[in-house]
Amino acid sequence: MQELQNLSTYGTERKIRPNFVVGALVGAGLALLLAPAAGRDTRRHIGSTAKKLGTNARGVIGRTRDSIQGIRDDARSAMAHGREEYRRSRERRGQSV
Repeated sequence: MQELQNLSTYGTERKIRPNFVVGALVGAGLALLLAPAAGRDTRRHIGSTAKKLGTNARGVIGRTRDSIQGIRDDARSAMAHGREEYRRSRERRGQSV
């Protein structure tokens, strides 16, 4: 029985080896293409990316600050207008009584 199993797998071993070699070569080629850059290049890239993120963050913070200031100004104006209208209505009530 063992001899039959060896015979049945004997033909496939020859097909597996070339496929394995081709796969290994393709994998090695991809590894070389996708390998990380040298340390200096990586640090330069990280530094550049960090500067861009910092610049973008400062811009977002500035725009947010401006928006909040605009909302604050609008709220103060609305409250002042509301107080003035309330004061006028109280004066009108006092005059009509």
